[in-house]
Amino acid sequence: MTKARPRPPLTPEWADDAACKGMHALFFSNEYHDRDKARAVCRRCPVIAACLEDALALESWAEREHAGIRAALSPAQLIALRRRRYRKSRPHYQENRS
Repeated sequence: MTKARPRPPLTPEWADDAACKGMHALFFSNEYHDRDKARAVCRRCPVIAACLEDALALESWAEREHAGIRAALSPAQLIALRRRRYRKSRPHYQENRS
């Protein structure tokens, strides 16, 4: 089994209600079956929306790439979602791409 990455601290306002509380190693595992288990925990979490917003607010690429599974999304999926949201928030971006 591969070594899990350390988990960054959760936002205090919602962390106590997170379904993943106390399961941090599962969310940073490189094993595919662990990722599936982590996503299943996320899907039943009452604070998944807050977790997603927190994950999307990470400032640096390094933070996002090492975010583990957050809101049932992988780091790559979080980065892609953040890009899509950025593009949608900038109407001129779409006009210039045509």
